[in-house]
Amino acid sequence: MRAIQIRLADGGRGGGGRGGSRPGARRPPRRTTRPPQANKTETPLERGKRVYEQNCAGCHGNEGPRERPGLPYIYPRPRDFSAGFFKLTSTPQGSLPTDEDLLRTITNGMPGSAMPSWELLSESDRRDAAAYVKTLVRFFDEDEKKWVNRFELEGR
Repeated sequence: MRAIQIRLADGGRGGGGRGGSRPGARRPPRRTTRPPQANKTETPLERGKRVYEQNCAGCHGNEGPRERPGLPYIYPRPRDFSAGFFKLTSTPQGSLPTDEDLLRTITNGMPGSAMPSWELLSESDRRDAAAYVKTLVRFFDEDEKKWVNRFELEGR
């Protein structure tokens, strides 16, 4: 019986030239986002803003529709929160969603759209992000000459 020598393209290291990994070894999946860095002095709303800015603002914008850099590349268009219209709610059409509706959408994503599930975030981060989204649902009251949050207006 003759021995057959196989020369690997990566110089014999195995693993496709990625250092010393074993041939055929499975690598852990790569994270798509870095987890937000915890800050013990942050309020839940500040943490929600940070989580939103790191994970959501690229599509939904920081403050409104003009600041959505990913918008030209996404169909269907991401929700403009300042308009106050939401899908996947347990409330009547045109009504604001409950906190659980927002949390469920963040957790599960939006089927048929580019919005992924954000299950990789902790539940507290998802809840804080949902609370921050509520601060974006506002309109300018021409009579009062100020911004009014619809959730606050309805006492929620």
